[in-house]
Amino acid sequence: MNYGTNLTTNFKITIFCFFIALSFIVNASEVNTPKFDEIHNTKIRKETFFNYFAPLAQKINTEISSERSKIISIFNQNKLSTKDILWLNQISKKYKTSFNEKNIEDSKVNLLSRIDIIPVSLLMVQAANESAWGTSRFAKEGNNFFGEWCFTQKCGLVPKKRNKGATHEVKKFKTAEDSVRSYIHNLNTHSAYDSFRTLRLTQRQFIIFKSILLITLKKVMALYTVWD
Repeated sequence: MNYGTNLTTNFKITIFCFFIALSFIVNASEVNTPKFDEIHNTKIRKETFFNYFAPLAQKINTEISSERSKIISIFNQNKLSTKDILWLNQISKKYKTSFNEKNIEDSKVNLLSRIDIIPVSLLMVQAANESAWGTSRFAKEGNNFFGEWCFTQKCGLVPKKRNKGATHEVKKFKTAEDSVRSYIHNLNTHSAYDSFRTLRLTQRQFIIFKSILLITLKKVMALYTVWD
């Protein structure tokens, strides 16, 4: 038996299988957006819409949760390292804010108010409304499911009913995921959504307070049982 020939053949087969597997992974991350306008059954169209977009929103929320967890972990330290400060400045720039070393607490609150998840249900309702369940011109031609505008010439699609003198266009995206990602980032950074972010932060603080209160009540009741 020629072991050298067999090893060479096996190596070639392994390499071939590797690239085949790699192609499946790449393709899996670039699933084509369903042609929603060709789904005539309303119920099936809506189900397809939610089944397609919910995982995209959840994926991006998971990424944001990871960033948020890292921020909390860093601020829980007694002292920030040079590496920590560098990363905090980078993440602050990404979320269109600034990090102030001299005012750690305010910087922490500011970052956590921006770097947070968006409820998937809210995203789905907005996408369905803005894109007419994925059947609008902007969704089909520009992968824009949230009606986001841009203001540079040829940055997107010109609305047919754009007012005279207006210069905005409806932004074009390479993929539907890019549209979801952009809209979430817009909610987390644009000044127009300051009140939304404040409300979200307040709700989080209330949940934390409620949890602490329940724990305290349980301890008090336990003591009461002992004394009784």
